[in-house]
Amino acid sequence: MILKQLRRYYFSKFSIVIGILLSVITVIGYYFVHLSNEWLFALVNANASNLNVHRLTDLVDSFANGIFYFENLVHFSNHEFAFLFWNVAMICFGVFLGAQTFTDVQSNYGALIMSRMSYRKYFFNTLIAQTWYMVSYIIGFFLIVLLLSITIIGGGFIVPAGSMMADHSLILYLIKLFSPIFLGLSYLIPTVLIASVGGVFIKNKYILQLIPFLYIIGAPIIYVIFHELNLFYMGFIMVEHSMYELSQWLITERSFWDFTWTILIYPTFALSVFKGFCFVNIQKFSKEYLA
Repeated sequence: MILKQLRRYYFSKFSIVIGILLSVITVIGYYFVHLSNEWLFALVNANASNLNVHRLTDLVDSFANGIFYFENLVHFSNHEFAFLFWNVAMICFGVFLGAQTFTDVQSNYGALIMSRMSYRKYFFNTLIAQTWYMVSYIIGFFLIVLLLSITIIGGGFIVPAGSMMADHSLILYLIKLFSPIFLGLSYLIPTVLIASVGGVFIKNKYILQLIPFLYIIGAPIIYVIFHELNLFYMGFIMVEHSMYELSQWLITERSFWDFTWTILIYPTFALSVFKGFCFVNIQKFSKEYLA
């Protein structure tokens, strides 16, 4: 069933639509990275005495490497990219996957499935398929972007001299290069899965599909409220805030554990809510669905 669900997801019109939307956002993000390159080039040509020309030259030369463009896109460019990319992804995946278990249970398709397997097995197979789909889609998307960057811009798989992580080995560099993507997935997946299993409490398909959108609207409001109470760590409820902190950790000597627990505030909370919803879902529908 998992493979069947994955084929259904991969070959849906939704996969094409979200691919187009995320590609447009990525192209815009690359454009702003290119503008930063032009700004650095102008500084080098200015020959100001108070500038580290050697460092600036390394940065400008590194822009001839596609992997450096990619690094600046996902790490150090303006954080509007992180905000747009991950919030659009949340909304789209929420609309597509958010109410699936609810609509299946309410439909003849659900009766057909439950005649062949237990509700528990159907439920977890669906969640596994949804999780794998989101992970593989996002990582696959960024891998394609990286390969296209290297192919079009050039440079190959080398650590750029101008990188803030230039002293790393290639393997460690690639791990840290993709760390914002893994962080984004830790926000995306539990938020969408909460919408997917929320039908046990919310009996409206459209509200379920809008749960990620409600999170996007509500997170800044919650942050402002708690900020007034001097609870600054609540800023990590927003994915773009955590992206910024991740980028800062990668280029500073900040403690790894001090950094880690703060960015995991929202994912840990969301996973706890998701686990509770799963328990109630199984308890309710395993007993009542075929009654």
